[in-house]
Amino acid sequence: MSPARKPPLPHLAAFLSGYLHEDFLLDHDTPAQALAEFLKVATAAERRGLAKDWRTFKASMESQPWPAVRTALAAVGGAWRPRSRAALDRLFSMLDV
Repeated sequence: MSPARKPPLPHLAAFLSGYLHEDFLLDHDTPAQALAEFLKVATAAERRGLAKDWRTFKASMESQPWPAVRTALAAVGGAWRPRSRAALDRLFSMLDV
């Protein structure tokens, strides 16, 4: 049996699954509020990890059409499905990356 594989973007996967899960609107009014809460409670290392994973994800999706970006984001985790690339970029611009 092979060992369990770690997600290629572990910090992004943890954020999406932990803060933008299927019931995130019960805890936060918006994705931005969910990210703000994460930033408030996360360690500096966790914030840096999320920022690094976001930069990696964004760079890998730069030339991809929007449907492919949405599919890739869904594969990383969470339930939030942004309506546009601008909405996705706006959210993660809060990381100051």
